Amino acid sequence: MKNIISIRAAGIILIISFILLMIFHVLIIFHAVPYNIVWVSRINGTASMIRHEVFALLMLVLFILAVAGKAGFIKAEKFPKFINLGMWIIFIYLLLNTALNITSGITPEKMIFIPVTAILALLTLRLAVEK
Repeated sequence: MKNIISIRAAGIILIISFILLMIFHVLIIFHAVPYNIVWVSRINGTASMIRHEVFALLMLVLFILAVAGKAGFIKAEKFPKFINLGMWIIFIYLLLNTALNITSGITPEKMIFIPVTAILALLTLRLAVEK
């Protein structure tokens, strides 16, 4: 995998993707995108949607920080074990997210988010295996 994509390229793609996902979640909060296409339709009402979306945004910020640290975009020499663990946690999270999207009965989730989360998981794996 190391020969297929560089750590820097994987980091850039992941950070851009996570920023785009943040924009998507903000659009959900402002009702520009219907919230029933995310969270495997487990949201019941505006308050629940806001909680879920704020959680998603906070997770994405942490993901961006971990990726930026691992890819060398920010100085994180004091936290290498934490960042390495974070990369594996993000990888597992994205794998589980992909699995949940596969089990979803909602077509937009299957068509859009399965390939997106699978690709993000592979890119995260690329960073996780880097020493």
